[in-house]
Amino acid sequence: MPHPDPEGILERLYTALPERARRLLAAVTQHALSERFRGRALYLVGGTVRDALLGELAAVRDLDVLVEGGDAAPLGRALQRDLGGVLSCHEAFLTCTLRLEELELDLATARRERYAHPGALPTVEAAPLADDLERRDFSVNTFALRLAPAPRLLLSVPGALEDLRARRLRTLHPASFCDDPTRLVRGSRLAARLGFAYDAFTAAQAARALRARAHEQVSPERLKHELLLTLAEPRVAPALEHLAMQGKAQGEAPGALWALYGLRTTPWVGELDALRSRHPVPAESYLIVLLGALSESELAAHQRRMGWPKRLVSARRRFLAALRGEALDRGSEAEHFALKAARPELAAQLERPLLSGEDVLNLGLPAGPHVGAVLRAVARARAAGEVRSLDDERRLAQRLVAGLKPTTPSPRP
Repeated sequence: MPHPDPEGILERLYTALPERARRLLAAVTQHALSERFRGRALYLVGGTVRDALLGELAAVRDLDVLVEGGDAAPLGRALQRDLGGVLSCHEAFLTCTLRLEELELDLATARRERYAHPGALPTVEAAPLADDLERRDFSVNTFALRLAPAPRLLLSVPGALEDLRARRLRTLHPASFCDDPTRLVRGSRLAARLGFAYDAFTAAQAARALRARAHEQVSPERLKHELLLTLAEPRVAPALEHLAMQGKAQGEAPGALWALYGLRTTPWVGELDALRSRHPVPAESYLIVLLGALSESELAAHQRRMGWPKRLVSARRRFLAALRGEALDRGSEAEHFALKAARPELAAQLERPLLSGEDVLNLGLPAGPHVGAVLRAVARARAAGEVRSLDDERRLAQRLVAGLKPTTPSPRP
């Protein structure tokens, strides 16, 4: 279904894109218009187009381009020859990925999918654009902006623009979640990130997939991949809460988060989100607190399914020991953030500066109350994440001492 003003959308999109992404799109379009690729149509698809329509295009790290009427792989190889980068092609899925510095280009042949059974990976074959759009997860992810040949066109499945305006997530057919249960997790990510909600049809289909236990046919690797993508979101708590609620209203207690992963939400996740707004909190911190909210028997069942590395289970054990007051060890950065989310007062005890009083005296400050004041200021900076190493602390102390020297006696010999 074509939409009005594709040129306006393209202009808005180009304005919002960083320069390197604009150059990449221009190179892709130039190749598509060349004699070698004549007869093929090229479309920009995916979240970039959706977010441009919403007026909410954030940092762009990847672009999705669809090739109709021919294989995407030759275009990927031509672009690599011109632009460099690392090209990976997946012939079974008719896709290529060109990894460039700070940017990734996903190229795909327009295709249709067939699922041998619920949860299986699809079998794909080349198909017209309309079939490709119909195979997608949600209507708001079906926008396709034609880059070449002219004229520009903005296409989607029927109702997609209305769903976008209503901030609504709608699956495209009744078996969508059964065919690919990982869409349950992707739906929660989108709902949380964009502030969208499932329509009644989609919520009912999610419950249907949970009743059918379609997720039990999905490999642990695929489930783990989707969970880690969710834990990389700027705000993880809303996504996990949405996942936990999927199916509950339709009586499928305790919801998709437990059904797929054997996990439950915890307030600690929200505390980690607050920390992530100021610090680079790793995904492993979220895993530690999520595993920490499980009983030993629940952990054993979860671990049989997911098979996380032993170090993560050990980190969870140390985290719980610290909460019980049995041991207090700074551990890894991930463990420290987990403790800071759950018990900030305990984490603060581990944030004492590495710098010693002797170090401050060696900077030329005489013994006295000013030494303690410098150490307390360094401790506050470490707790706030402003300094992270002994060298950082020493530089801060030097600046503090320099400010105090005019009012202090001459340096200690």
